[in-house]
Amino acid sequence: MDNAGNCNTTATETGVLLASFRGAASRTRCFPHIVNLIAKANVHFLLLQGKAKVSAGTKRKRGQRVGAPEPAAAPLDPFLEAMQADATDTTLVEGENLTPEEEQLAEATEETVSLEDDGQHAHDENVVKTLRDVAIAQMRAIDVTFSSEDEKCALSIFPKVAGLARRVHDSPTLGEEFDRLVANDTSLATDQRRLARRVPTRWNSDLACLKSHVELRKAVEQLTGDRTLGLTAFRLTDAQWELVDDLMEVLPLFDGPTLLFSKTETPLITEAVPMLQDLEKSLKQVREAEDVKPIVRVAAHASILLAQKYHSLTNECEVYRISIVMCPNKKLQWFRDENWSEEAVEEVRQLVILRWEENYMPRDGASVAPTPPASSAVCFAFVRACDMSNCVLGQPTSRFMTPRRPSATYRNPDSIRTYLDDPLVSDEDIEMAGGLMQYWYRSEEHRPHLAAMASDFCSAPCKYYLYQLYRT
Repeated sequence: MDNAGNCNTTATETGVLLASFRGAASRTRCFPHIVNLIAKANVHFLLLQGKAKVSAGTKRKRGQRVGAPEPAAAPLDPFLEAMQADATDTTLVEGENLTPEEEQLAEATEETVSLEDDGQHAHDENVVKTLRDVAIAQMRAIDVTFSSEDEKCALSIFPKVAGLARRVHDSPTLGEEFDRLVANDTSLATDQRRLARRVPTRWNSDLACLKSHVELRKAVEQLTGDRTLGLTAFRLTDAQWELVDDLMEVLPLFDGPTLLFSKTETPLITEAVPMLQDLEKSLKQVREAEDVKPIVRVAAHASILLAQKYHSLTNECEVYRISIVMCPNKKLQWFRDENWSEEAVEEVRQLVILRWEENYMPRDGASVAPTPPASSAVCFAFVRACDMSNCVLGQPTSRFMTPRRPSATYRNPDSIRTYLDDPLVSDEDIEMAGGLMQYWYRSEEHRPHLAAMASDFCSAPCKYYLYQLYRT
């Protein structure tokens, strides 16, 4: 489901209507939206917020009556409400506090938000604004602070970058002049020839916009340095270019997860939690890096807070943990590698066994147990032939007989306990099989019940496809 708060009610009520649906324990979340939110929490420190403007020609939202008032904004979830209660408003530059030049930059940054996107956009802005104030307060407590001048410097970076891109795109005259400057730059080491546009609801457009600005820096500085063109307000200062260097080290951290969930193949739920944990670890390194600008470190902390929020919410849904265990290259070892306590790992083990016994373990008479491999049958025959006294294997029938070491007994491969005790499969073997789902597809012949369980849990997508269909 999507991450909107009303989906909590949907999950709960669906659990009442469908016995097989376990409510919150079965609710998975849209991870592309989560990554987008985490990235926007970071970018929010670099974006001036202009005054809200309502156009007289604004279209009605779908299903809204003529003359009906705009619906109230969705309330914050309990996590954000608690944070908001503990934080003071530390915003230094916003809305009515903008200078005329800053208001010009904010206006130049504004882009049209589609009717389908405006609700999500408002929700996202509410979330990142709350976390921004909390991050500033918490980092101040450990003496990581920045001045109002530092903030103004950072807040005008994206308005300048995105605003210039918009002006160049919208003006044929400026566009031709910029193309001429780019064509004359013999030092270019990139195929980029145009400034990327910014889309408010897509954080990766922020990265693309900034990246193109850096790659075409010479032409950008020539264009904004020409006073006759009226673009001096969009010229980055030396301090801002230094800050951009830090940003180009941080923002790509969000690009990998975004590309992962945007690929043509369906991203699976097994990739969601490991991705979130890796992103959180990287952001913590940024937060602790003393050679990084303080405002960038605070922005990283805001992203960490949001990542931790959604990471904690995945604990409500057992599907995430079970799907990781059903990855032959992860199993329970993944949790140990992530420093889970042995008690917590054992809880995951028991959860997996419980779901196996409830829904997948073959019942008496329901199916025939797989035939042991031929090598095992030969081994058993050899043991029986040598055991002339019909004694129990490994147990002496005479006090003078030397005890024999018990040989390995046959273990049913189509058993969850066998699977959990077996060593991990290498990443290379999974890749050679064609991926996780192909690995389990090829295992159906010898492990049909395990393959069925793995297919059910691991094949769940980690993004909200109904939402995408609605949007298209």
